[in-house]
Amino acid sequence: MRKSILFGAVSAAAMFVPIAARAAVEVVVVTAERRSESVQDTPVAVTALSADFLEKTNSQSLEDVSRFTPNLAFNRTSNFVQLTVRGIGLSQYNLGGEPGVAVYVDGVYLARPFALDSVLNDLERVEVVRGPQGTLYGRNATGGAINLISKAPSDTFEANVGITAGDYGRLELEGVVSGPLNDDATVKARLSYVGDQHFGYTLNLFNGHHVQSFLENSLRGQIEADLSDDVTVTFGADYTHEHDSGPVFKPGLITPFPLPGAIPGTVFPFGFSAAFGGRVSPDPWKVYLNGPQDYTFEASGQNGKLVWKLPGSTLTALVAHRDTSFHLLGDLDGTDSPLFLNEDLHEAATAYSGELQLASSDPGPLQWIVGAFAYHEAGHLDYLFHVGLFGTDLHDIADQKTTSYAVFGEASYLLTDALKATVGLRYSNDDKSLNESSELFGVKGFNTTSKSWGALTPKFVVSYNLDTDKMFYVSATRGFKSGGFNVGALQHTPYNPEYIWSYEAGFKSLWDEGRVQLNMDVFHYDYSNLQVTQYAVGHTTITNAATAKANGAELEVTANPIDAVTLNGTLAYLDATFDKFSELDTFRPLLGVLDLHGNRLPRAPQWQTDFGAQYDFPLSDIGTLSARYDFSYWSKTFYTEFNTGYASTPGYTLSNVRLAFKSSDGHWQASAFVKNLFNRAVLTNVTVSAVNGGTIVSYGEPRTFGIQLKYNFE
Repeated sequence: MRKSILFGAVSAAAMFVPIAARAAVEVVVVTAERRSESVQDTPVAVTALSADFLEKTNSQSLEDVSRFTPNLAFNRTSNFVQLTVRGIGLSQYNLGGEPGVAVYVDGVYLARPFALDSVLNDLERVEVVRGPQGTLYGRNATGGAINLISKAPSDTFEANVGITAGDYGRLELEGVVSGPLNDDATVKARLSYVGDQHFGYTLNLFNGHHVQSFLENSLRGQIEADLSDDVTVTFGADYTHEHDSGPVFKPGLITPFPLPGAIPGTVFPFGFSAAFGGRVSPDPWKVYLNGPQDYTFEASGQNGKLVWKLPGSTLTALVAHRDTSFHLLGDLDGTDSPLFLNEDLHEAATAYSGELQLASSDPGPLQWIVGAFAYHEAGHLDYLFHVGLFGTDLHDIADQKTTSYAVFGEASYLLTDALKATVGLRYSNDDKSLNESSELFGVKGFNTTSKSWGALTPKFVVSYNLDTDKMFYVSATRGFKSGGFNVGALQHTPYNPEYIWSYEAGFKSLWDEGRVQLNMDVFHYDYSNLQVTQYAVGHTTITNAATAKANGAELEVTANPIDAVTLNGTLAYLDATFDKFSELDTFRPLLGVLDLHGNRLPRAPQWQTDFGAQYDFPLSDIGTLSARYDFSYWSKTFYTEFNTGYASTPGYTLSNVRLAFKSSDGHWQASAFVKNLFNRAVLTNVTVSAVNGGTIVSYGEPRTFGIQLKYNFE
C-alpha cells in the first residue's frame, strides 16, 4: 500500500515541474451529442479515451476503461458485466434485466450484460457519457452511455500486425488491414482480427487443474462506399467466440456470530457448504471445485448505415441485427462438497434495431436534431440447478420478448455569441411479454404475463463560453429505465420502472495554450423507484426503493508540464444514499424491517481516483523510449443495500507499468508491461448467497506481465 501511494504522490507532484517547451494535449473529437465536436465544446460530462491513450495504457476491456473514468465502476457477477455510473447500474443480470448504462458499438445498442466483456480492438476511441441521457440515447441510459467507436476504413492502404506473450501462457495475435478497393477510393474496407488466450489464474486444488482460463477470437469487417458526393453507405459485420473454464466462485470468510439475526449458516465461517464437508482455501487464487467448469460465448452482428447530405440537413439511418448466446457449467457453491449446487445455464437473444435521425448541417444560431428509434429482442433462458443436498433439480425455462420504440428531438440556439440554450424531449415505450415454466421437487409452475411502460424524458442545458477555451454549463435531465420481470426467480410480479432527475453544473477549459486540459463537474440526483435486488434464501427478488439521492463531483486533468512528460488524472467523489427505503433482510429476519435511510447504494464507492505519468526519451534518430506508470484507487464498496461488512470490498489500489519503444519511421513498436504490479487480491464482487448461507466472492486478476511486438506496414 505504501509503495502504491508513494508512486501516486510522485505522479501528482510532477504537475509542478517547471514549464519548458511543450506540446498541446490531445483534445478528442466525440459524437456524444450525435454530432462530431470537440469534447471541450460538449456541454455534458464525458470522458473520451483515444486509440493512442488506450494503447499507451494497455487498455483492452471496459474494466480497463473504468480505471480512467470518474465514477465508473466495473464488477462481474458470474459471466455478467455490471457497469455502474454514479451509483446507477445493473440490478438484474439474467434474461429480463437490462443495464442502466447503455453500451453502443458504432451506434448499435447492446442489451445483454454477458456480451460486454469482450476484448476491445481496433477502436478509434471510447466515450463514456456520465449522467442520464434521456433525449438522444434514451433506452436504459439512466446511468449514462458508453460509445465504442471503431476505426473507419482508410483512404490509403494501412496494415499492422501484433503479438503479445506473457505469463500464464498468455498469447495474443492481432492484425488489421484497411484501404481503398478502387482507384478513386470511393469504396474502401477494413478488416480486423484479435485472438487472445491464457491459462487459468486460479488453481483448483481438488483436481490440480487451473481455472479462469480464457480463449477468445474476434473478427470485424467494414465496407464503406461513397455512392455520390452526398450519399455514403457503410456495412459492418462482426463475430466473437469465447471458450474457457468460466467464472470462479468461492465462499467468503465470515467471522462466526451465532446470534439472533445472524446470516443462516455463518456459525460455520464459510457457510453451509463448509458444514457439509466442502473445503475452502484462504488463498484468493486457490479453490476446491468438484463441479464442472465450462463456458462458451458467441456473438455475431450485421449493421448498415446510410448518411445522406440534404440541403441544410443530414439524414442518417442505422439498422442492425445481433445474435448473442452463452452456455455456462459451473460449481456455484464454490467448494468440493457433493451435496450442494451445480448450475447449467444457457441464454440466447436475437435483437433487431433501427434508428433514423435528421440533423441540421448549416452553420447558424439554431442547430437541431429529430429522430425515431425501434428495437425488438427475443430472448431464451434455460436454467438447470442440481441441488445435491435435496436430490433434486430446479429447472426454469423462459422466453421473453421486448419491443421498444422512441421518438426524440433536441434543439440548440445561440442567444448571443457566448450563450447557448438547449432543449430536448424524448418519449420512450417498452412492451415486454414473458412465458416461463419452472419445476422443483416435481412440482411445475407457469407464468405468462406482459406489461408496457412509457415515459417522457426532457433535457435542458444552458452553456456559456468565457472565451474559446473555457465553457460553463448547467443542465437538468430526466432519465427512465423500464420495469421488467425477474426471470428465473420465484417472483412472478413485475417490478416497476425507475426514474431519475439529474441536475449538473460543469466547467471545461484549456490553459496555457492548450497544454493543460481541466474539466470538472458537480451534480445532484433525485431517484424514484430505484430497482434493487434482494437476495433471499433460495431465490432473489427485485424491489423498488421509494427514493434515493446522490451528490458528487468529478475532476479530469491532462497536462504536459514539459515536452517529454504527459500527465493525466481524475478524482471523483460520490455520496449516493437511500432516502426513503425500508426492507426486510431475509438473511437476518429476526432484525425485522430495517430502515435503510442513509445507507450507500450498491457498487457506488465514495472516492475514486487515478494518476498516470509518461516520460518519453528521444533516442537520437532511432526512435523514442517511453516509460509509463498508472495508479488507481477505489474506496470501500458495498454490494447490498444493507451495507454489511461481509458484503463489501475494502478500499484498494492498483498499479500498472509499461516500457515501450517506437521506431522513428513508425514501423516498429515493442513494449513490456506489468499489470497489478503489487499483486493485490481485489474482490471484484461479493454476493450474499442463497446457496451456501454466506457469501460467494470473486477475485480480480493477480499480477501479470508480458511483452508485445507490433509492425505497421504504412
